[in-house]
Amino acid sequence: MSALPIAGHWFERKALGDGITLLWEPHVHPLLRCNIWHVAGRDSDLLIDTGLGVGSLAEAAADLFGKPLTVVLTHCHMDHAGGAHEFGVCCVHDAEAQALAEASNHLPLDIAAYSADDLAWFSGVGYDISGGLLTAIPHAGFDPGTHVMQAAQASRLIGEGDVVDLGDRKFEVLHLPGHSPGSIALWEVASGTLFSGDAIYDGALLDQIPGSDIPAYIRSMERLRALPARIVHAGHDPSFGRSRLVELADAYLNSRSDPMTIDVIVPEAMRKAYDAFHYAPAVREAGLIFCSGVIGQGDSAEDEFRDAWEKIGLILAETGANYTDIVDTTIYMVDLAANAAVMAKVKDEFIHAPFPASTWIGVSGFVRPGARAEVKVTARVKS
Repeated sequence: MSALPIAGHWFERKALGDGITLLWEPHVHPLLRCNIWHVAGRDSDLLIDTGLGVGSLAEAAADLFGKPLTVVLTHCHMDHAGGAHEFGVCCVHDAEAQALAEASNHLPLDIAAYSADDLAWFSGVGYDISGGLLTAIPHAGFDPGTHVMQAAQASRLIGEGDVVDLGDRKFEVLHLPGHSPGSIALWEVASGTLFSGDAIYDGALLDQIPGSDIPAYIRSMERLRALPARIVHAGHDPSFGRSRLVELADAYLNSRSDPMTIDVIVPEAMRKAYDAFHYAPAVREAGLIFCSGVIGQGDSAEDEFRDAWEKIGLILAETGANYTDIVDTTIYMVDLAANAAVMAKVKDEFIHAPFPASTWIGVSGFVRPGARAEVKVTARVKS
């Protein structure tokens, strides 16, 4: 029998406006205290994640669930999917469905089940759980030592690009693996609202647990950094805006950057030059593509400059980006006064409004004899 007190109520809630209500379990340690989001729609409502599953969310929030309800699990860790068994319409990414059906992400709630090494590991990643995972129990007779996560079945498998339609609101599914294989976020373009799950939140991110993948997390974080989100409602901790999203993404990317490894971009057509001259046509870092300077070939200035811009397009295409993703250009040119007009004409064949930043610099010459210009660009990683 547990020595913990019985909670007067298990869930707290707060209406945030815009039809969004936040629910949470105040008697659960922050490690497992998931943000549960209810979004009211015209034709149906949306519930994002279900909490730990030790208290009945279906009963506690029954007054919110008057319309047809779609439940979306951002992933199937116990703190997010523990209550999924209470709901009939449950959507999850294919990579998480088996874990949901087998309840394989169960975590013990009794602190006695954790070794000293376990406690030290959690402390090292930012979560001191030595005082226990619960400060109360949901009802008389509940025993943290015997509680097990209940299995649930996915009624719909969702993935990248799928849409959850509430009638007057539409949320696009973004697959953001890293924390878990099938981690997803829900993105409402019209309002700039992102429900990010555990892909990003304003706390200690976990990327060294079973099923996590740091390289995948880095790619997901680069994608998140480029997303024009106005507000992020995350899987844990407080909501935040665009500037904090960038700060958190940068902090993670910096913490996981390997000074001995860079993400090089080498189109197959440029592989021989890469091997022979030992420079990358471009590298990808912190949500940006940094291209090396490109010198074109051609008998006339116009042909040479056009060839340079076409090669830049080839490099960008290797990453899924294009000319519209360019944010900065630097053009080095011999005889600037004579060649600038031709370069401007050719550049405008490829670059259109809104125009990126641009710097033009006169030089005396290049390694390649007779070359007139070298073009260097920086672009965003395609979101």
